[in-house]
This record gives sequence, structure tokens and C-alpha cells, in this order.
Amino acid sequence: MKKWIRWKGLAAFVVVTAVVSLLWFLLIDGFVERMIERTGTRLNGARVELDDADLTLFPAGLTLTGLHVTNPDKPMSNAVEIKQIAFTMDGLNLLRRKVIVDEMTVEGIRLNTPRKRSGAIARRPSITESAVRKAVCEEFEFSLPSFEIPDVKDILKSENLPSLQAVESLRTDIRSEQEGWKKRLNDLPGKAVFEKHKRRLEKLKAGKSGGIGGILGASGELLSFQKEVKRDLDRIRSAQKEFNEVSSSLRKRVDQAKKGPLEDVRRLKEKYALTPRGLENISSQLFSAKLCGWLQNSLAWHEKLKPAVERIRTGEEKERGEEGPEVVRPIRSKGVDVRFKEYAPLPDFLVRLASASANFSFGTVEGKIINITPDQDTLGIPLTFAFAGDNLKGLKSIKLTGTLNHIEPADTKDDVHLRIGGYRLENIPLSDSAALPLTLQEGVADIKVDARMTGDRIKARVEVGFGQVKLASGIGEEAGTVAKTVASLLSDIRKLTITADVSGTLNKYDIKLSSDLDRILKNALGGVIKKQTALLEKRLTKEITGKLAGPMKGLNTDLGGLSGIGGELAGRLNMGSELLKGGQKKGLPGGIKLPF
Repeated sequence: MKKWIRWKGLAAFVVVTAVVSLLWFLLIDGFVERMIERTGTRLNGARVELDDADLTLFPAGLTLTGLHVTNPDKPMSNAVEIKQIAFTMDGLNLLRRKVIVDEMTVEGIRLNTPRKRSGAIARRPSITESAVRKAVCEEFEFSLPSFEIPDVKDILKSENLPSLQAVESLRTDIRSEQEGWKKRLNDLPGKAVFEKHKRRLEKLKAGKSGGIGGILGASGELLSFQKEVKRDLDRIRSAQKEFNEVSSSLRKRVDQAKKGPLEDVRRLKEKYALTPRGLENISSQLFSAKLCGWLQNSLAWHEKLKPAVERIRTGEEKERGEEGPEVVRPIRSKGVDVRFKEYAPLPDFLVRLASASANFSFGTVEGKIINITPDQDTLGIPLTFAFAGDNLKGLKSIKLTGTLNHIEPADTKDDVHLRIGGYRLENIPLSDSAALPLTLQEGVADIKVDARMTGDRIKARVEVGFGQVKLASGIGEEAGTVAKTVASLLSDIRKLTITADVSGTLNKYDIKLSSDLDRILKNALGGVIKKQTALLEKRLTKEITGKLAGPMKGLNTDLGGLSGIGGELAGRLNMGSELLKGGQKKGLPGGIKLPF
């Protein structure tokens, strides 16, 4: 009779199975734990630690306990700490090398928890994410203009005065013209020439020539005399006309120079005086740096979560971008994976539903995440999530919803919507600026955030309404009048609304921010600023007028010297005109009258 059971073989099978099972139960959990820690540390850039991992075969599942993910920017704190992650896998698909999780449970999520030892690793990147965030936000750093009247003498030391330069230039031009006209007078007919003409005329009048020939000779000499005098007068008139034009131009410049100090006062007042217009957008300057920091932290989390919805593809995969089997000639003695198109394709990794609960200081927020996979293009369905919490400590309600759509890797669309109601805040720094430090000591906030990221472009709107507000400014007692007025105004504010619009790319975006603070400060400080500006104008006028007093006096003296030249020209013209009148008498010597 044949033996149906070979006992030696069965014994060997049982022994091998027992040994494999024993090794499995003794070693597999530690292997999974170390693999998760190594892979997580490499991807995170800081230490990832796991307290325990429990892998089961029937049913196929995994339970992770005590997951600690270090914050790369703060090695002494965990970015995320999770108490337990548990899920079961589809055994049939697991044989096809596909990890399909129908439901996952994530419990005890906590953020920013302290660590007992540093989670930093030896790797030292050339530039950290925090350094990049700091560089991007530097352009939003707030620099409040001085609220005090600047010292006028210091202003005039650093500023050129066009009015003073114009006076000095004008004095140089007047002196140059004066010297030129003095030389010109020497070339024009003067007193000596006209005295000579006068003696000649007297000689003609006293001459006694008889006969008609003498009469005609005297008439010819008189005509010659008249021509010479007229020629001299024409030269003087031409010079006088030119002189009057030059003198008129210089006088106009003098009149303009007298108005120059007023123009300098106006220009310097606009440059150095604090105006209400300078307070129109103070909230944007004040809060943008803080908002930028929050935004950069959110973008950093978005980048860290990106592998959960988008597979990191190689350059060849991006260029190929085609469906169907990939035919690659295998290297000799080595195999190659050939992936054929599936009738009902499933991703290599998929969590259909993840239920999660996160613990915060104000309570527990619970929610669900649907369709977690790095192959959305294969699944054809985006990741969606929804978290909510009600009646929490110091918080009425919180609701976070969103969609991460990476079905088309070249055209990704991520939407996030956050609503927080009745959030009671205490001692929250709104501005770290040394120029105007601002702290929200008390307040209740309603927050509304809507953001969309399309590719690398972001568009977001943030609306925050504060009620029961108590603001405190760090402006010290040594501050000036206007600064103290600002501090007083801030302490009286009980309601405040802040609205911010963000648009641009991940590396370069604009923040347009406004709040009630702009209107409140502008209206309240208008009267104070007006008085400060009037005082600055008065001091500028006094100092600039004093600086120009000496040069202006010299200018008038120089202009008076030029007027003397005009008087000299007029005197010579009068002398010539009188001579010409005397030479135009009809009578001739001897009382003889011409017949014509």
C-alpha cells in the first residue's frame, strides 16, 4: 500500500514554515519600522521616528504607532506627531503590487510639539527653506517714516537750494554784462565827442562868410555836421535798445530769483513733512511682512504634501508622456518591467478614505480625506478633504475644505477654503516692526480664507474681522507728539477689519492689504500733521530767507550798477539830440535866410 503522506517531507515543511513564521513575527515589524524611518528621514530632510510598526497578513494590514516627523527648520520640535495610523489593504491587489487601502484611520495628530533631542541630520543643504522664505518676505519689511519734524538745519546741510544757486548765477551774469557794457561805452560816442561837435556848431554859427558862395558853403558844413551827429546818435540808440533788452531779461530773472525761496520751501516741505497721504496704506506696510511669513509656511506645507498627490517623475517620463506599454531593450542578463495598459486601471498606491483627528490646544478637529494617491492621472479623480470642529475651547467653529486636482500634471488646480468663527485671541503680535510694534492683547476673530493655486500661480483672499479688540503699541515715552497720538488711537480701537489679496507666482507674488486702520489714522492725525507741516514750513522759510538775504542784497547792488550804464547811455543820447536840434535852426550866419 502506497503512503499518501511522506512524513519526513511534511516534517521538513512544517519546520521550514515554523522557522519562516517565527522570523516573520520576530523581524518583519522591525524591518518595516526601519524602512519607514529611513525613507521618511530622506524625504523630510530631518529625522522621522516611529515607536512601533505592526504588519499583519490575515487580513493584510499595517498599524503604525508614535510617528514623529521633525521640523527641518526647527530641529527641536516636531512638525507633525501622530499617535496611531491603522489600515488594511486589498490582498488581491497586493499580489499585483498595488497597495489599495479602502479605509485608513489616523488618530492623535498634533502639530509643533517639542522634542527631547534634536532631529537634525548630518546633511547640510546650501540654502534652507526658511532662508528662502525670509528672503522673499524681506521686501515686505515695514519702515515707518519719522513722525517728528526733522531739524531744518540738518535738512539744509544735505539739500541743495536751487534759489541760492540761481542768485549766484544771476550775480555772475550781471557782473559780466556790467563789465561788457563798460567796455562798450568806451567805444561809443561820449561827452568828448559831443563837446567837439558842440564847438564845431558854435563855430558854424559865428562864421561870417559873404556872398552866395559863403552861404552855400556854410549850408554844406551844417549838413555834414548833422549827418555826423545822427550817425553817432544811431549808434547810441542801437546800443541802448540792446541794453534795454539785456536789462529787461536780467530784471525778469531777478523777479524769479525773489520767488525761488518760496519754491524751495514748498519742495522741501513736501519731501520732509508727514502728510495724511503717507498713512493711506500703513496697514499694508504694517501687516504684509507677518502675512508673508504665514503664507510662506503654508506654501512650504503644500510642497511637503505634494508627493501624496503627484508622483515625482523622471525626465524621461515627463518627455515621454504616452500611454501603452513601454518597450525597452533589456540589458543582457537583466530583466525589465513592462507595464501594459489596464482595462480598469488602478494606481500603485491608493487610500480611498482616510479618517483623521487632530488635537489642538482649543480641542479636536476631525475630518476625512478621500482618494490619496500620487497617480491621480491614472485614477481620474482628485483628492478632496474636509475637516470641522464645533464648540471648541475659545473657538466657536472651524471648517477646512479643499480639492487637490492633479489629474492633468501640466495643469494642476488646488483649492483651499478655511472658515474660523469666534476665535478668541490673546497676546498675538500683529507687527514686529521696531518703528511701530503692535500686539493684539485681546480680541475675537472671524477668519475667511479662499485660495487657489493653478500650476505655480497663486490667487488668494484673506478676510479677518476683529471684535472686542484691545491693541497695545510698543511706542515708548521718549516718542514724539505724533507717535504718541498713534499709540493713543490704537488703544481706542475696538473693531478692526483686515483684507488681503495675494496674486502672482510661488517665488514672486504681490500682497495688497487694507484695513480700517488706514482710515482711522488718516482722519485722526490730519489736524496734528497739518500743525506739524505749518511749523516745518515756518522754520524752512526763516532759514532759507536768512541764507539768501546777503546774496539778494548783493544782487540788488549789482543790478543798480547796471542801471548806471543805462543812465549814461540816456545822457549821451540827450546830449546828441540837443546838438542836433541846435544844428537844425533855419537861420545862417549873418542873418541870411536860405531861399529853400
